[in-house]
Amino acid sequence: MILEDLMMNDPIQDRIMNSIFDVEPAPEITGSMPKETQFQQLFANVPETSDYASKKAAKDDKKKLREASKSFGYAQCKAQDGKWLIKGMSSTLYHHQLLGAQWMVQRELSSQPPNGGLLADSMGLGKTVQMLACMAGNPPGKEDLRRGTKATLIIVPAGVIDQWLDEIRHHTEPQMFPKIIHYKSSSKIPKSVLEDVDIVVTSYNEVMKQFPYPDAKARAIIQEVGYKKWWSEAIQNLGDLHLIQWFRVVLDEAQAIKNNSARTSLACQNLKSVYRWCLTGTPLLNRLEELFPYLRFLKANYTMDWATFQRYFCDVNAEESYSRISTLLSYTMMRRTMKTSILNRPIITLPKPHPEIVYVNFSAEEQIIYRITENRFRNNLNAFFAKGEARRNYGIFMVQLLRLRQCTGHPFMLERTIKESWTLEDVTELQDKLAKLSNHENRKPFYEQCKAWVEQSERHRQNAHDTGEEVGFAAPFGRGDYGANFDFAPALDNLDEKDLFARVVCCVCTDVPVGAVKTDCGHIFCEECLSAFMADRVNNGHDYMCCPSCDRVFTTTVRVHAGEGLRISDDDDYDRHSVSSKKGSKHSYSANSKGRDALGFEPFTADSTWVTKSDNNPDFPLTPSSKTTALKSILLRGFVDAPFDKVVIYAQFRTLSRIIGRICESEGWGFLYLTGDSTLEHRTKAIRRFRDDPNIKILIAGLKCGGLGLNFPWANRCISLDLWWNHAVEQQAFGRIFRIGQEKETYMTRLVVRNSVDMRMMSMQLHKLQNLERAMRDGEYNREQPNLSLKQLANLFGFLKTDADDNIVSVEADYDDDPVQEGEGSGGYQGEVDHMMEEM
Repeated sequence: MILEDLMMNDPIQDRIMNSIFDVEPAPEITGSMPKETQFQQLFANVPETSDYASKKAAKDDKKKLREASKSFGYAQCKAQDGKWLIKGMSSTLYHHQLLGAQWMVQRELSSQPPNGGLLADSMGLGKTVQMLACMAGNPPGKEDLRRGTKATLIIVPAGVIDQWLDEIRHHTEPQMFPKIIHYKSSSKIPKSVLEDVDIVVTSYNEVMKQFPYPDAKARAIIQEVGYKKWWSEAIQNLGDLHLIQWFRVVLDEAQAIKNNSARTSLACQNLKSVYRWCLTGTPLLNRLEELFPYLRFLKANYTMDWATFQRYFCDVNAEESYSRISTLLSYTMMRRTMKTSILNRPIITLPKPHPEIVYVNFSAEEQIIYRITENRFRNNLNAFFAKGEARRNYGIFMVQLLRLRQCTGHPFMLERTIKESWTLEDVTELQDKLAKLSNHENRKPFYEQCKAWVEQSERHRQNAHDTGEEVGFAAPFGRGDYGANFDFAPALDNLDEKDLFARVVCCVCTDVPVGAVKTDCGHIFCEECLSAFMADRVNNGHDYMCCPSCDRVFTTTVRVHAGEGLRISDDDDYDRHSVSSKKGSKHSYSANSKGRDALGFEPFTADSTWVTKSDNNPDFPLTPSSKTTALKSILLRGFVDAPFDKVVIYAQFRTLSRIIGRICESEGWGFLYLTGDSTLEHRTKAIRRFRDDPNIKILIAGLKCGGLGLNFPWANRCISLDLWWNHAVEQQAFGRIFRIGQEKETYMTRLVVRNSVDMRMMSMQLHKLQNLERAMRDGEYNREQPNLSLKQLANLFGFLKTDADDNIVSVEADYDDDPVQEGEGSGGYQGEVDHMMEEM
């Protein structure tokens, strides 16, 4: 049961589906009172049940709560408002937090190791408050102070430092921890000062930098003199953090040390302290081995090494192994989820969440761009499979998969891909097809092709007709014109044709064509290759010619020259003068940039010039995409329904974040960025401004940057534009708003493009979760399986054709590639995924 909770927790679905949340909420208890009075009121309102197990659990809970309220000492725990106030704390504790703090203090004072543990409550249950309550409940004693062992070191991701400082001030009395320091090695704080404070908050990176680690130069020395001699000298260079005997060391977001041999993990293991804690809501993402670094840091078993742990604790096919890991975790870890009950009620009941998957169709234009890109990548993949070189080119496929994912967000994110991977043939095909679409009569606005805002726009036009008012197509879709028209021609005109021509390959010999000729179906060949093919057909009695590539009949060929057919922009230095590309420097865009947030910040993207050009050149518009147009639609609807709600938008790619920023600017929505390239100072200001300024409605955050450790309970809407490999990462991001302190109903939306890599990733997430569940149930969990195998990776490009031995022969298209009609999405295979999502 322990392992299942660690791997397959979904608090949002639990809140919706679990019957424990159907129980009537407990009557409100207000005011300070004797503990016994509060107990009487609590116990008098325990829901009646005929189930023996529930009755017994409620009886046990009563006993545990009584014991926990006494465990901190006489008058150290008071009853208030139906909760519990520990001396030194200014915030009251929920029942589960009181039990958690009691368990933590007991672990610290235990005569058996570890003197600490792993607090693995799921996201949103208040691990920080429980840690502070433990610190208040077990402060340094006289003997500790005499030895100079006083300070608690709290190690967190860099972006969460200021949040921790705020939480300490908010939840504890000022006299409890009067001396608190944010430690940076650059501050040159003396070791004696660090030893004398109450709390030191620092980042994992600071800890890592202070522990010797053999770089290339050091490894060469080790080969000469041996490791022991190198270490005897290197240990002289330990930083102050590793020289101090800490009273307590706390690792927040402790999954940062899950890589057993990584430098950060080793640096944390070698800190010296009396008590040690790991806090994480996601201790496991993929493998049981991820538990070892936590147990090693906690010193749960001084004699256990990596090989021993793997052998005796990670083989879930063996019942003894499963029993050992369960026993070990039973006393080193505390884990509760939102469906955990106390006194026959859930430990907390948040307002109802509303998760939703919005399926978006590519527009006709985007489908053409996506298909050309995907076909190009799929051909590359198949060429490697044909040569037997696929496995050693895994990295190339990962990059191409990244580009496909970018393509679902916005075509401008393909700027680098088109410049580096497309051929002249690809660009010509795109231009021809886009030209045919643009000539189509009765062309609808782009947002109506995407089926976004259609009902509202139709209703608006009907009202206008009834009142005699004239209104244009784009008027119903917000203040700005984003989403009105798709115009990709200026971006294509910006490409360098000579580079494109250099990548044209003959469809017969797959080499750069010599004497290139193009058939009237659009494919390019060496003149000699095509002549030989045609001669072969004549010799075989055929009286017509068909293309060697597409098998279509052709009647004419034309010679192809570099420089024909494209208009090239000479403005190659457009972005070079407005953006500093020096690594580590402070990047800045021109004063005319339309993507600056309320603090004047905009993410830096080295590979994107098209977005910047669209700011200043009226002939170079910011082309809309289906996904971002749907985003605009959701935001428009949301702000009409709930004008005071705040929204967190997660986008993995910074170019997409910049585009979203321009949508917000055109609509007059106050917004802020929280991306990986922003400074810590900006992140702190952005989070506080988002919290405090009612005019700032939107936070545009990176999935990892904004989804790790930060809390946004003042926002209640969350939209994710980019799927992640592991559903747990997305759950973490949604958990930033669905947590204790949330007072409104929450809305979590994922945008998914049909018949694209989005759908394949969605399917992979589901199958991965289902496989984990099946493995844990049947004892078949394969600990040797990598995070993403070559077969899984190839499957994200399409349907796999395999031979009798299940070896991949080729990757084929897995969609119906009929042309998309206006207002229609492409057909395909999404039905199975739709069905699976409905079951989740």
